[in-house]
Amino acid sequence: MWVGSDDPGRMLLAVGFVLGGVGGAVYTLVVIELGHRLAGSGLVKAMGLLVTGYTGGTASGSVLGGWLFDVAGLAGVLLGFSGLGATLAWRALPRQPQTTAAARHRA
Repeated sequence: MWVGSDDPGRMLLAVGFVLGGVGGAVYTLVVIELGHRLAGSGLVKAMGLLVTGYTGGTASGSVLGGWLFDVAGLAGVLLGFSGLGATLAWRALPRQPQTTAAARHRA
């Protein structure tokens, strides 16, 4: 069985399969979103940047991740990346226009 097995390869295979599927799904959804938002040369440039970023991350991610784990430890790395992700997501959200009290009373 999976749990309690002396062979960690089974669990690693399952985790790798799930993470690979998630990565493929995210990549596919990004390509679809770019296709909906852009056209022509803008789409070509965006796809080039996506593939370049994906390739660069694949090539350097393992080495950089291992180095960061050695330097900062797993908890520090996860905390830093989650903080960065939360900040980028917050900045990317559309802002509601500020309304004054007078504008609210007129409406």
